[in-house]
Amino acid sequence: MYLDLAEPGTHWVWEVMMMLLRGQAETITFKKSLHMIEFNSAANIGEFQSPRVLNSHVLYADLPHEVHTRRLKIVFVCRNPKDVAVSLYNHHVKLSEYYEYSGEFKDWLELFVEGKVDYGSWFDYTNSWENVIYGDRVNPIHVVMYEDMKEDPSRETKRLADFLGVSCSSDLISAVVTKCGFDHMKEDKKPHQNHSEVMFRKAGPFGGDGTIAFVSGKREREERSVIKVDRSCTCTY
Repeated sequence: MYLDLAEPGTHWVWEVMMMLLRGQAETITFKKSLHMIEFNSAANIGEFQSPRVLNSHVLYADLPHEVHTRRLKIVFVCRNPKDVAVSLYNHHVKLSEYYEYSGEFKDWLELFVEGKVDYGSWFDYTNSWENVIYGDRVNPIHVVMYEDMKEDPSRETKRLADFLGVSCSSDLISAVVTKCGFDHMKEDKKPHQNHSEVMFRKAGPFGGDGTIAFVSGKREREERSVIKVDRSCTCTY
């Protein structure tokens, strides 16, 4: 089970996990969205080929009961809220036919800070998950910090493999890291996605353009929000 708020590097970590569980650095030809529990019935999920990585953006308490009773392993991915905001904004603009939003980032940022976007407030979402991660829980949970994955993908991929109970050679780790790099994924996925699908941004999985975007009068507002996170979360950026 793979959990995150929208846009923290979703496809990147999911691809890594799928390759590790399959024991081979080969392109995953189907869409990650097909394995989102929000889009599937229990019957459909039961038909997915094993090994499988189910994806969701919901809170721990909202996961299906079986996730808790079967004590499924959970990987939670967290990313700097600045980059999450920029990535989610681009997602909304590029899918304007669904979101019907065409405004500027400075205006959209207000909605993000106030939690008036998909899945609500990043701050409340992250706090809720941290309370679970560092509190009483029945599921094994592994936390992936996007920034750590970006800094040393080999180290973090090895940590993921250890958590998943997968025995991997250093050669396989290296191959998975290379295969899941932005340029490789962008090219490898082209034959398997339709033209309306928005999977890859300019920043890609090795992005980090949030700091650049937070300018022109919105910096103070955003910094106050980050201070709110720093005081209540253990995540560091």
